[in-house]
Amino acid sequence: MVLGILISSISDNPFSVSDIVKYSISGVLAGGLLLEIAPIKFNPISLIFSYLNKSTTDKIDKLQKDIDDNIKNVDSKINKMSEDQDRYRFNNIRWEILEFGNSINNGDLHTAHEYQHIFDDYEEYEELNKKYGFKNGFIEDAIKDIKAHYDESKDSNVKYF
Repeated sequence: MVLGILISSISDNPFSVSDIVKYSISGVLAGGLLLEIAPIKFNPISLIFSYLNKSTTDKIDKLQKDIDDNIKNVDSKINKMSEDQDRYRFNNIRWEILEFGNSINNGDLHTAHEYQHIFDDYEEYEELNKKYGFKNGFIEDAIKDIKAHYDESKDSNVKYF
């Protein structure tokens, strides 16, 4: 009875048995590509994605290494430029103080603001010297002479001393 119903439903169906079998196999194959079944070890989608992922990950790692190397290189250059600029400033302050001391020894007059500028520069000079350990030469003698001259003259009511 069941077999009869099945045969009659197949005979009423516009598809032939070979069409049904063909579509069923195609459906199973298509489903196999889209769905992964655990016991089957060949999973084409996973294989393709793992290959693409490895390739992409390798490229990203190489780019990251290149970026890190470039950052270190730029950082090194910036530090070098900063030290060079500080060395330049250090030498300028040194010569300014020496010239100011020489000016005082030659009898030139200066305002209290000019002295204050030299004292401020000397503080910056000392900070740079501590930071880098530059060689400083005759500055200590010059700044002692400048301070001594300032201390002797600051109490007078004269604008220039």
